[in-house]
Amino acid sequence: HPHSLPIFHKNFPLFLQQGYIRDLEFDLLTKTGECFPVLVSATAIYDVKGAYVMSRTTLFDISERKQAESTLKESELQNRLLFEEAPEALVLQDSHGRFVRVNHAFTVLTRFNPEQVMARSLEELHILSPEEVGQLQEAALHAITSKQAYDSREIRIRRIDGEYRTIRARVFPVEIQNQAHFLVTLHDITLEKDIEDKLRQ
Repeated sequence: HPHSLPIFHKNFPLFLQQGYIRDLEFDLLTKTGECFPVLVSATAIYDVKGAYVMSRTTLFDISERKQAESTLKESELQNRLLFEEAPEALVLQDSHGRFVRVNHAFTVLTRFNPEQVMARSLEELHILSPEEVGQLQEAALHAITSKQAYDSREIRIRRIDGEYRTIRARVFPVEIQNQAHFLVTLHDITLEKDIEDKLRQ
């Protein structure tokens, strides 16, 4: 394929110099003009005087692998968009409770930006009191031991500006790359609680 020609011209002198190449990716054209990706490995063959004669080359068709990679990237992009644009605040934590990822709604709710929270815990950031951190840990443990999809707790969080909000938190145990993680959704119910209090009064 024309856009693979520069790759060939760049690597051919190196091939002659070192006598081989391994797993170089090219796009080739079939007789009918269809394009398909291959991995090329080659060994140079020299005559008795050390002059290059020809190469012994293997071509491995990687069309299926490239299609799988493309599908995976598209899936990852969709998942990223769903996470980032979700209307509820989302927090992904590792098994030690440290932040791995947060979405835009979390920033709006807490006023913390992602750089301020990465690799730190809710307790370290003083978003939750130690007692309420314990409640979330209890919810996570209950969800795991009871084999439920999630468990929920009502907590109060402290925003970066010092304001407190009442939150309904749901904790979902998830496994990512064979590692335990927790997805936490934070739904602001401050207004609902205020209305309940006024109705009670």
